Amino acid sequence: MLIITGSMRVDPDDLPQFLADFDLLAAETRLRKGSISYDAALADAKAGLFLISERWADQASLDAHLAAADTVAFIDRWSGRMQGDLKKYDASNERYLMEYRTLFRPLVTEGSHPRGRECLPRPWDQRRGT
Repeated sequence: MLIITGSMRVDPDDLPQFLADFDLLAAETRLRKGSISYDAALADAKAGLFLISERWADQASLDAHLAAADTVAFIDRWSGRMQGDLKKYDASNERYLMEYRTLFRPLVTEGSHPRGRECLPRPWDQRRGT
């Protein structure tokens, strides 16, 4: 798996158009073969700063995305009006950041939630080694 992450800046005056263009590109990109996730979050509207996060199954999938007509058109349209600092990482050994029981045990115990036992860890959580 490949992870693309970093930041992107556009002129704050261009934000409405950039967001509209990005939303169209993102909707198509998420449907592409090998696209695991493709997201941007507006971190600072006054600075036009976005945080970017993408996950791709492999390099071939990322290459196909970068060569796709809508991606090329987006880059051409915004070239010179956006600056980015994006990095690509190879990822392996994917796992949960925190196990379910570690995260929720202090919050939900038997009898402390109106839905009772259905909010407690399930038997399948045991199989993950918790």
